Amino acid sequence: MIESRQSELTAVVKRDLFDRVPPGVTNPGDIARWHKFREAYHSAHSLMAVPVFPLQLDFELNSTCQMKCSFCLHGFEKVKKRALSFEDFCRLIDEGEQHGLCSIKMNYINEPLLNRDLEKYVSYARSHGVLNVYFATNGLLLTRSRSRSLIDAGVTKIMVSLDATTSETFYKMRKSKQFDLIVENVLTLIEERDKTRHGNPFVRVNFVKTPINHHEAEEFLQKWEGVADMIGFQDQVGVPGVESETLDLEHGKKDLSQFRCSFPLKMVVIDSAGSLLPCCTFSGRKLPIGSVADDSIEGAWKSEKMTDLQNMHIENRWRDNDICRHCMLAGDNA
Repeated sequence: MIESRQSELTAVVKRDLFDRVPPGVTNPGDIARWHKFREAYHSAHSLMAVPVFPLQLDFELNSTCQMKCSFCLHGFEKVKKRALSFEDFCRLIDEGEQHGLCSIKMNYINEPLLNRDLEKYVSYARSHGVLNVYFATNGLLLTRSRSRSLIDAGVTKIMVSLDATTSETFYKMRKSKQFDLIVENVLTLIEERDKTRHGNPFVRVNFVKTPINHHEAEEFLQKWEGVADMIGFQDQVGVPGVESETLDLEHGKKDLSQFRCSFPLKMVVIDSAGSLLPCCTFSGRKLPIGSVADDSIEGAWKSEKMTDLQNMHIENRWRDNDICRHCMLAGDNA
């Protein structure tokens, strides 16, 4: 069953796997901490409570991507090459450990597997109390040997962005002729995962819905159901300053009259420039709440700017913010 929720942009088949204790987590204290984390996550998702510390940190370790997708910043502009240092990463993980941080994502607007030391970052996080370490990837570099090293490092979930069931549609979406290779890489990852005793990582395939690929959505579900652990169907969000056929947000737009974004109540994103951001959409970069150089995660989380943004979404006033409005309505002033 595909479950879509009003305060999120992605419908997910088998969403209940998010709540399941990650395979390999057996310590009773960690299991209790995980259940407490998921309870707090659902409360924040429902915009009922703001936690004292973000429930998840998203890290953009590098700014680069080798694809030029038609719905992404990398498809429209040259992104300056940047990297978040291992020292800064460790410092932020150490701060999170003091607050019982359970979950991190290892990407933002980038391809995480371009970081050849990604496994080192994963291992550090897992050894400092983070129970869920995951990322989204385009899958090009997800070779058999890389899958094995990521499994050994302790990755708990890998999400591969496919957005198509045919190479023709995939090329229109992602400007790449490597569709068959990426599909094979996903199947290889699942094969390598199934060899392990603990069952990590969960594997999810994603489908961003656009006017170009919407006709393949049902076939995508049929193809991957029972193969991948989860399947995600994501609504588009606007790319600031960009208009294109692919980014036609009018196509299939859902009712947003009661939409309230829960991202600012759940997470902080650390981008490759060291900026602290309140959400994981393209527009998040337009709403910085601090920087790695000057602020702690806790300080940015409790700042007036972040508190105001959280209250704005709790009170369903997101249209009052130009950046949030563009994110959801592509500049529509409705």
